[in-house]
Amino acid sequence: MNRNAVIPSMPRWAGLVAALLASFSFAVGSAGAEGREIYVAFLGDGGTGGKEQKSVARQLELAREQGKLDYVFLLGDNLYPKGEAKKIGPNFLDVYRNLLDAGVAFHAALGNHDVEVCGILNLTPLPRDATAYTRCEVDRQLDPANRFGYANGSRYYHLTIPGDSSYGEAALAQVFVIDTNTLASSQSLLPSGDDRDQLQWLDGELSRSTATWKIVIMHHPIHTPKAAGWFRGHSRELRLGEQLEPILMRGGVDVVFAGHNHFYARIVPQAGIRYFVSGGGGQRILRYRPAEDYVAFDPERGKFHHFIHVRVSPEWFEYCVVDAVGRTRDGGRFRHGDDFDEPLPEGACPY
Repeated sequence: MNRNAVIPSMPRWAGLVAALLASFSFAVGSAGAEGREIYVAFLGDGGTGGKEQKSVARQLELAREQGKLDYVFLLGDNLYPKGEAKKIGPNFLDVYRNLLDAGVAFHAALGNHDVEVCGILNLTPLPRDATAYTRCEVDRQLDPANRFGYANGSRYYHLTIPGDSSYGEAALAQVFVIDTNTLASSQSLLPSGDDRDQLQWLDGELSRSTATWKIVIMHHPIHTPKAAGWFRGHSRELRLGEQLEPILMRGGVDVVFAGHNHFYARIVPQAGIRYFVSGGGGQRILRYRPAEDYVAFDPERGKFHHFIHVRVSPEWFEYCVVDAVGRTRDGGRFRHGDDFDEPLPEGACPY
């Protein structure tokens, strides 16, 4: 597991003491006085139906068998190559069948491959459901019968977890799922990239939320390093960032998860928000270019299949990055107001 690159250096003895203290604090648990905690997985770009996706799915199953997985959020590109309904079985249901049958709740965001052959409806406001897209089979993805978990058949939505649907003190975390295919991404199907109803919805719902932790997931990343090599991977979505970041900051968002780039990257906190790129759910993986003081150090530069395993409690947001053979590649935790993340003890995810 890799240390957080933004933690200041310290004497060797101090580092050993810190590791022991961290190990003890995790061993006794960090769910706070109320004892509430939830376990959530985030992963993107997995929908191939291939052996790599199945290897990551097996690690998810192991987490579930230990009682450490309640929800899975897919960060888009859930049905390669073109979002066809015929791929729902082999590329999703068959791969995650054991988890679905065990009661693990899945929820998804739409990626660019999920709407690859779609047109967009020439209508303002743009519908919130699958009718926004034309000439494709997005309606099959949003159909509750197919278990992708698009709430109320909507392409953008929020969920309160645990499953209390109301705002208030009972809400440990709230996840806001957005559809960047109609926002100001480089691949927007909406010429203006101005899906105003979606932006107003996000702004309003964030302002109303009193959840302890506010999490946003999307496919196109507004913070990411570039992939190594020529004509590979994707750059930061700067226009999307200009559109969304004021809303995220105003709404008190804590963490943003995105996919699209086929690697793992953890961004140094930006204006108090943690950003992760998790595009290693099954598709061919890449390395990223180093970016000092922007991306936390990783010797392999994110080139491994993985999911991000998160434990959320009233006091702490904790994360471990687990690869396809069960190794912990990165991990840390933070509280509200922390400038930097506290690294996890070396070697393994402590939960």
